[in-house]
Amino acid sequence: MALVLESSRPAAKTSTANPSHRSPSSPPPPATTTVVAISFQTAVKSETKNTLQRISSSFHPAKSGRYPVLLFFHGTSIKTSFYSQLFKHISSHGFIVVAPQLYRLLIPPACMELNSAEAVADWLLKYGLEGHLPAGITPDFESGLALAGHSRGGRTSFALADKRTAESAKTNSEVHSSALLPRSGKDLNLSVLIGVDPVAATMCCATMPDVHPETQCFKFDVPAAVIGTGLGGSCAPESGNYAQFFKRCKPPKRAEFLAPQYGHMDVLDDNPPGNGSCFSCVSALMTKCMCKNAKGLSRECMSRTVGGIVVAFFKAYNNKYPDPSDLNAIQNNPGLAPAELVIPNSESA
Repeated sequence: MALVLESSRPAAKTSTANPSHRSPSSPPPPATTTVVAISFQTAVKSETKNTLQRISSSFHPAKSGRYPVLLFFHGTSIKTSFYSQLFKHISSHGFIVVAPQLYRLLIPPACMELNSAEAVADWLLKYGLEGHLPAGITPDFESGLALAGHSRGGRTSFALADKRTAESAKTNSEVHSSALLPRSGKDLNLSVLIGVDPVAATMCCATMPDVHPETQCFKFDVPAAVIGTGLGGSCAPESGNYAQFFKRCKPPKRAEFLAPQYGHMDVLDDNPPGNGSCFSCVSALMTKCMCKNAKGLSRECMSRTVGGIVVAFFKAYNNKYPDPSDLNAIQNNPGLAPAELVIPNSESA
């Protein structure tokens, strides 16, 4: 029996598992192969009470149904459309992906970025994408919300989870620390938190989110995964890279992955378009020149590997129907992934 994880690397092998079980890195079944991408603009209010216009990208399966939601925050001055390969892969496995453009070229201080991200999360959980999805496509918040981000956006995701956990603890000492935001009078649980090469040691006052003085761990106990790159270099310095985030996540519900042959920007599309607006041109140039990138390797392999990990990690900690089989398969045999993958540390779901 074999669990097929399609890989573009000849060395990829199969491992024992149910043949009917589909891995997150394999091609999706016909029912969910088609993915629909939409863009919409919303007016949200930040903590400073300012009304902010946010343009968001959204990807969802074409087939009608209820799907869990992934809220994804972009990296430094990166256009959200440059993650289309990653978002399409995740969405093809039955997810609604929402990616707000928190800012453009002018990088805000970390606190302002956090406030903006929090405002978007509040809006999402309050209105549930009503009016922005076609009939038949429904967000499934009961399965939980997946929160993720790349680079500086990864730091923002962790900071948001930490902030809301601290606020929940002050309001009600008995509330579960993964309770993120209320919706329709109920607490909505954050299922998982994922950092894609998260970075804390960057410009504009971006620091590592606070930790408990006694434990030196983040305040939240949400299952957390970090995915690092071997060529991060100056774009992901060791003083605040993925490994530092992993160390501060509470065991045992945490996981660490490393793609040693890839760079900090290699989770983006192979050829992000640099035409149109000044923002598109500069952002596209930054993704190609600002950081060290993999040579002679397709970025699609990296985006499919990251997407597979995101899907597998969420499935393992789904609030309603947890299924750790895909996550365990990846951790037990990282050679199944499309890109070379190392597991520096792993804790079974």
